[in-house]
Amino acid sequence: MQIGIVGACDCSEQVACNSSCSSGGTIGISGFLLPCKTYYLWIDGCNQDVCSFSLSANSGKAPKLSDFTLSRTNLNPICKGCCADFKVTPQAGGCLPNYVWTIDGSEMTTTSSEQANLCFPDAGTFTVCVQAVIGNPESGSICDEKTKCMSVTVTKKQDEIAKPLLLL
Repeated sequence: MQIGIVGACDCSEQVACNSSCSSGGTIGISGFLLPCKTYYLWIDGCNQDVCSFSLSANSGKAPKLSDFTLSRTNLNPICKGCCADFKVTPQAGGCLPNYVWTIDGSEMTTTSSEQANLCFPDAGTFTVCVQAVIGNPESGSICDEKTKCMSVTVTKKQDEIAKPLLLL
């Protein structure tokens, strides 16, 4: 039997692996895991074997998100057709959740970064929200989540009239 832990669904970010084809007994793996990050455990029989197995863990508990604030990095007005940077305060203890950024409920980006550059093609008042998530929202497996929102006003850039030009 082979067993491993990876940090991404596409099997990249290998954390721990035991790829020797053992035929019974106890197989142990360990690795350095970051708080709040989602990891994937894979188990594979060797040479097309079908195996029975059981799992046990030494310790652990579900992580919890600390409160955070959402802010804009530049307080200048946002003009129609422009982008603005938004950020959240980091989580305590090295926790690295995923952040889902939305404008008026429409998802713009999902990232593990604490900041996002969001663009506004139209003028108006919009609600920008960021949801910090520990787990996988797509599968419904969520350990903890918190959402913060703020209202932003996007203005139409004022028309400018050029100064008279004298041609000689």
